Amino acid sequence: MRLTTIVIALGAFGEGEKMQEFAKRIEEEYRVLFCPLTGTEDELETELCDFFHSAGCSKSAALLLGKSRRLLLHARELNIATLACKMDDVEDFQGFPLVCEEVWDVDNRFLLRAYQREWDLPWDILETERLFVREETEEDLDNIYPMYDQPHIAKYLERPYDNRKDEVEYMQKYRKYVYGYYQYGLWHVIDKATGMPAGRAGLNPKTYADGKSGAELGYMIAEPFTHKGYCMEVCTAIMEYARKELYLTELFCLIKPENKISQHVAERLGFTFDREIEAEGKKMFRFYREI
Repeated sequence: MRLTTIVIALGAFGEGEKMQEFAKRIEEEYRVLFCPLTGTEDELETELCDFFHSAGCSKSAALLLGKSRRLLLHARELNIATLACKMDDVEDFQGFPLVCEEVWDVDNRFLLRAYQREWDLPWDILETERLFVREETEEDLDNIYPMYDQPHIAKYLERPYDNRKDEVEYMQKYRKYVYGYYQYGLWHVIDKATGMPAGRAGLNPKTYADGKSGAELGYMIAEPFTHKGYCMEVCTAIMEYARKELYLTELFCLIKPENKISQHVAERLGFTFDREIEAEGKKMFRFYREI
């Protein structure tokens, strides 16, 4: 599936100068259509169908920008991806994965991500000189399971569910409630030169027993990509992403006391030992740094 068209259905708001400038800007990458809805609320679904038919626009390749909850729900029933645009304090957009207040300020990447989130497609997160980082899907499990059979990973990290069906269900919930809510999570790390999976790294929301909460940086690099500096490379980029894109100001790391290599990596990344805590019945070392 591929986003090709942005449909603006914002009524009079879509006619303003800012929206016209917005449309002109995004036209460099997407086809832009203004959808005038003139009928009653009961006619919305019919009007939408007629509009897409007359415009020759594929519903599965479009993102509809709307300010009416009812309109957006109708669009979803027609399998059209939507982006809720909050123009006043009247509409309640609870349940929509992404909501923007000043749509004319968003960029093309935000529009693409809104479309991908609606269709449960993985986001591209970042790339470094040697690595590419994206969200994970069930298809990645064929590569993930063998990683946890490697001794340096199996010794320190909890493996996925042995029952693949259980892990698939967990990943589906994770994408919805972690990726979907926090817009971050544990990601897939890919070696750009070979296209092979090199490990997993990312951020997880955590609340600790002592009451502290925040984003926890996690990382693992699988063979044959160990001892190449990949862990430092990807974690440095993730910390920069956390600061610039997610506006986080601090991060934690939770590491087993006997995992000296991961502790060394955390220290090289600028983390300092915070305290020993208990997590899921196990003694762990927590590291902390501001970003």
